[in-house]
Amino acid sequence: MYPETFHHAALPLASPMLWARFLLGLALVAGLPGYLLLGRLVKNRVLVPVASLAVGLVWVPIAGCLLDLAGVPFGVLGFSVLTLAAVAASWFGLRRVADAGTEIANAWTANTSPWWPLLASVVLAGGLLASFGDFSAPPHLHDASNHAYLTRQIVVNQTIHPRELLESPMGAPESAYLVGWHATAALVAQVTHVAPYVTTWMLPLLLVALTPWSLAVLWSLWGFSRLATGFATCLAMANAGALVGVLGWGGFSAAAGTFLVPWVTALLALGLARKSRTFALLAGATLGSLMMVQAASAMVALVLAIVTCFACGWRPRMASVLIMVGVLLLVFAPSVWDVAGEYRAVRVGHQNVDATPFGQAVNGWLNSLGRWHLLKPALLAGLVLGFAMHRAIVVASLLFGALFLSLSSLRDPFSLAMTEVFYQEASRVRSVQLFLLTPLAGLAVAWLVDRTRNDSMKMLAAAVLAVAMVAPALPPIYESLRQTRSVAPFTVEDYKFAQKVSDMVRADAWIVNVPRDGSVWMGHVANRLLTSPAAWAFVRSDGVSLRNVARDLAEGKSTDATALLRDHGVNSLIVSDDRLAGSAWSDIDRARFRRPGFIESWPTESTSLFYVE
Repeated sequence: MYPETFHHAALPLASPMLWARFLLGLALVAGLPGYLLLGRLVKNRVLVPVASLAVGLVWVPIAGCLLDLAGVPFGVLGFSVLTLAAVAASWFGLRRVADAGTEIANAWTANTSPWWPLLASVVLAGGLLASFGDFSAPPHLHDASNHAYLTRQIVVNQTIHPRELLESPMGAPESAYLVGWHATAALVAQVTHVAPYVTTWMLPLLLVALTPWSLAVLWSLWGFSRLATGFATCLAMANAGALVGVLGWGGFSAAAGTFLVPWVTALLALGLARKSRTFALLAGATLGSLMMVQAASAMVALVLAIVTCFACGWRPRMASVLIMVGVLLLVFAPSVWDVAGEYRAVRVGHQNVDATPFGQAVNGWLNSLGRWHLLKPALLAGLVLGFAMHRAIVVASLLFGALFLSLSSLRDPFSLAMTEVFYQEASRVRSVQLFLLTPLAGLAVAWLVDRTRNDSMKMLAAAVLAVAMVAPALPPIYESLRQTRSVAPFTVEDYKFAQKVSDMVRADAWIVNVPRDGSVWMGHVANRLLTSPAAWAFVRSDGVSLRNVARDLAEGKSTDATALLRDHGVNSLIVSDDRLAGSAWSDIDRARFRRPGFIESWPTESTSLFYVE
């Protein structure tokens, strides 16, 4: 339960009021702290807001872990006090921190042109709003509802500890989950009173739109020209599988991690290479923070940091590595430990995926930049050209390509072990090529344009090629995102129904609902406790699970779950005929309850509230 004053709307992404509140809250929670800590040192003024947001997103999980270690609730007050202390230390108390911040800011802004990323961000933002503007809830019902539940629980329980935040009367999932960006979404919800499920949706959308800025920073640091970086930005924007596509299945952590990887990579590389304990401490804290956001992104950033050291001619130092590991163990181990022990059980099922024929796997690798056939020659040409100018990037790309092929076609023990952090999914391994192959392909296109000697013709050729790379990809991306409505079974009518539920069911009551239908979002709108508040299977400390209690009621069974309902006086049931296709509960519809023992109330076209007699 959270305060009744939280704001939401039938179409959240189409609400200027909600966006204004969210952006203001994000500026206060992440943007302002990020600016005061490090963003103010960035010389490229156009880049300052994005850099400050990145720093703020990294700082929030660090602050959360420190508050957790101190036993202080994770809320606006505790976070604000700790942030002020950190800002004071960086400004006045620790000169070395300020010096390190200056060098980090310089690394971020070297040779970065703002115009290509700005254009890409505008196109992405407009496309995402057009795609999801008339959705009442985010897709996919599985991952998106889990993320929204985590954010809500942070608001309710005032902690980011993976196990403690999941405590509820319904129990907890079998496995805990690390929360990093969720902490930011929760703080924004507390500051602005925008409903947590809305901030959980808006934040990843914004980060995807801003990711071209992050990528441009990384590629500029690696020494790619502004023209090559610009073309690479276009390629990234048009690569649905690696960037925008994650929003279609609720991959919000992947979206946040992808945005942060370039910023963290630069800082980690400096932390590894500089003879400075301050740098190493900052790098260790930053890596731990990214691990809280998404473990796979943390591993990618660490590998890319080593690549960056080779690309920039820096030499990693073992002492820095040891300090980074020490910070990880001291600050983040309490949060990570609960999840690490359960992680293997979560991904066991992924080992049973059938191997892909080698030729098909090779074609999958060639599609790393997208399915447009003209991209494949650019990919291969980029590898050839890059071997002379960016050898470290080429080698890293080929190594990840080999790992992708091995995992896809062999499923051998080595590749399975190396990709545990990617859930042993070949598509997740291939997504790393967004950072590696994309700038190499951009290099090939830029090399072609540079053959044009006339400046005006060069600009015309660059514009034509940029449009040619992006235009064919945008309509299919838009259509694929629109089709995700089928995995977001929650409509404007359902939203209005949920508002009525808050008037018909008392505030402290539980409501029985059917897993995998739109009712999971009604709990957020009505602000009531559901027996299945997310896609996870919840089990109480007494061993009772309420996941199948709706089926028990439909079939007239007497079970431990139904007995628990009677003990708590639960007599409300929400059933929706609009549900996720193919789920194990597809047969549980309203017709099963239209019989003696149940009273139907407020039926709509697809949803009803039943009272259990």
